Amino acid sequence: MSPSVQPNFEQPGARLAVEELRQATASRPTVVTIGVFDGVHLGHQHLIARIKELAAARGLLSAVVTFRQHPQTVLRPGSQVLYLTGLEERIGLLRQAGADVVAVLTFTRELSQLTARQFVGLLQDTLQMQSLVVGPDFALGRGREGNPRVLAELGMALGFAVEVAQPLVRHGVVVSSTSIRQAVGQGDVAQARSLLGRPFALTGTVVE
Repeated sequence: MSPSVQPNFEQPGARLAVEELRQATASRPTVVTIGVFDGVHLGHQHLIARIKELAAARGLLSAVVTFRQHPQTVLRPGSQVLYLTGLEERIGLLRQAGADVVAVLTFTRELSQLTARQFVGLLQDTLQMQSLVVGPDFALGRGREGNPRVLAELGMALGFAVEVAQPLVRHGVVVSSTSIRQAVGQGDVAQARSLLGRPFALTGTVVE
């Protein structure tokens, strides 16, 4: 990476992210996708299959970057998210789906203030990112400035490819964590199972 685009690792938002990304220990360049991946449902599995396909064709590793907590809980204090899976279960499911590398980032207000250019710079430096695969509604960086168009421009400037993967649709429904939460909330476990690709289950401690 040239000095002109080297991210400032001394920024509070960057220091922790660098430490966490380097813990993922990518041994060679990667194809990356980013998201919360709550539930690791069929749509997420579809995305992971795509990065695996791209990585295999180029002799790279497939890498998933997920967040320890939903960004909404940090950006909108007091908001609550009904998680479909806990963090450890999510990590296990991501690995089960075939991701070579799973990196877990702590989402903080400081991290949210990094520009899109700074964020992808971190991914290039720590995960040796050569390709980034995102959904059509994806955005990263301060003010959600890093939409697919901006990311494609950054990729041309900084030397990584960007691919926009279309969402998976099942029985006329876009497979998403939101649609699964709605199905669970309505007691429609058959629909939740159809979108998850497995039975919906709760994990917790049984008490009297």
